[in-house]
Amino acid sequence: MYIKRYSTLVLRIALSLVFFWFGINQLADINSWTSLVPEFVKNIMPDTTVILINGVFDTLIGLFLLLGLFTRIVGLIAFIHLVPIAINLGYSPSAVGILAWQLLHYHYFSQEVIN
Repeated sequence: MYIKRYSTLVLRIALSLVFFWFGINQLADINSWTSLVPEFVKNIMPDTTVILINGVFDTLIGLFLLLGLFTRIVGLIAFIHLVPIAINLGYSPSAVGILAWQLLHYHYFSQEVIN
């Protein structure tokens, strides 16, 4: 009973901290992340701009999830946000980790919608 009661809260906080951490790291050191921007995106806008936007986006997702604001909508946006990132990374340990986070998102949403 205790685990069921707090598991979604712990999962939400953990997911929020991961997004918040990635967002802050992207904003603190933009140039370290530019190698991850796909070439076709670099043709549309500068890679530093993409990282800046993504860093703000990830930070806001983390903040909203941490505060429990609009969790279903923000979680769904976060889930969708991770899909092109995982596709861009291809089959690698990073992409497998992102897939694991996506599955956790799915689990969280199914619990939130059901309860």
